[in-house]
Amino acid sequence: GERDSIGSDGMLFVLPTRIVPTFWMKNMRFDLDFVWIDGDTVIDITENVSAQKGEPDSKLSVYSPRSPATHVLEMDSGAVQKLGIRIGDKASL
Repeated sequence: GERDSIGSDGMLFVLPTRIVPTFWMKNMRFDLDFVWIDGDTVIDITENVSAQKGEPDSKLSVYSPRSPATHVLEMDSGAVQKLGIRIGDKASL
């Protein structure tokens, strides 16, 4: 259903193969941070991604990491800053 927050520390997406994925904010009601992970390393971070409420699909922005990833961690906007997550950090999955 539709939520106003993640309701946990984050939501982890396991990608089917090592790819440069494309994410968008369709039907999202709150802003997010994306942490892009390859294997066990944070390879890119996209912070404060706007929910773009009310925008038609054709106007929604798309987001991808700079290089291939195996996982994407979506967190509430501000979580990356609050937790001090940085590119190069090790992720234990």
